Amino acid sequence: MPRVSLSRWAATIALCLVCSASVYGASTVLLAGASTKHTNYYACLKNGTLSKVSTTVHTCATGYKAVSWNAQGPQGIPGERGHQGIQGVAGSRIACILVTLCTWGLNLSGGSYGFSNPDGIAFDGLHLWVTNTGNSVTELNASDGSWVRTLSGGSYGFSEPGAIAFDGSHVWVANYTGNSVTELNASDGSWVRTLSGSSYRFSDPDGIAFDGSHVWVANALSDSVTEFNASNRSWVRTLSGSAYGFIDPDGIAFDGTHLWVANGGNSVTAIFSR
Repeated sequence: MPRVSLSRWAATIALCLVCSASVYGASTVLLAGASTKHTNYYACLKNGTLSKVSTTVHTCATGYKAVSWNAQGPQGIPGERGHQGIQGVAGSRIACILVTLCTWGLNLSGGSYGFSNPDGIAFDGLHLWVTNTGNSVTELNASDGSWVRTLSGGSYGFSEPGAIAFDGSHVWVANYTGNSVTELNASDGSWVRTLSGSSYRFSDPDGIAFDGSHVWVANALSDSVTEFNASNRSWVRTLSGSAYGFIDPDGIAFDGTHLWVANGGNSVTAIFSR
């Protein structure tokens, strides 16, 4: 059963919320005229640890106490009307009383997800993409964790996919044992192309990042980093040599100016991307 460990004060807050939930239940008659609907949360409590946090009623295992609460406190005095805010980005509205409860209360596995030794993950603004070293990529809705599709076989050419990156419209997957990079359409998961061959000099590609125009790939076996153009997939250069200090590079990230490369040899290398 997945658990959420709370510190003493967090547990106290959770228990107070439980107490508050009971009080609200007792005062329902007084608030019968109110039309506001409160979101109820349900969980199992044992030794100060909450688990199975959900917005639906469920049973708890032996030894666990079923608890519930809602995010609405007693009605206070109405305040002055505030200024109208700007229009937000379209998307799902998620209400939550404790970020930790909402974040840790979801554990996705089994069924259609098709997870097989997941190794990398990227976010495209709406969906999450998870690489499975069992030669597939799973796409999920970030709003609720629901399965969208699992990509595998055929032209995708996945070969122990690990690192993954998003460039604004396409998803790039580094294939560790295939010495290649697969490009996907983020809109529908369709295959675009697979980059490979001696010109790219991929060698156990284990990290990948996008800098706004170029894609950078960390090659663990050859102690090098390959740069190519995201728009036309043309090779730009391959960085290697003692000056860079690459030792089994397996992670890479871009900060707006520099690329940061994590080396398995216990070091980090910074590179100007321009």
